[in-house]
Amino acid sequence: LELIAKAEEILLYEDAVVSPISYRKSSRFQYDYVKNIIKPLYGPGIEFKYAYTQGRNK
Repeated sequence: LELIAKAEEILLYEDAVVSPISYRKSSRFQYDYVKNIIKPLYGPGIEFKYAYTQGRNK
C-alpha cells in the first residue's frame, strides 16, 4: 500500500504535466449582407436560427 501511495505521488505531483494535444481553431468567412449568424461556445459549429440578409442587391 505504501508503494502504491508513493507511485501515485510521483505520478500526480512530481511528473504530471498537462498540455493540450491539439488546439481548436476555425475560420469563418461571410458576406457583409449576412446578419445574425451565431457561433455558440458549446454545441453546433454555427447557428443559422436568426440569420437573415440585408442589402444584398446593392
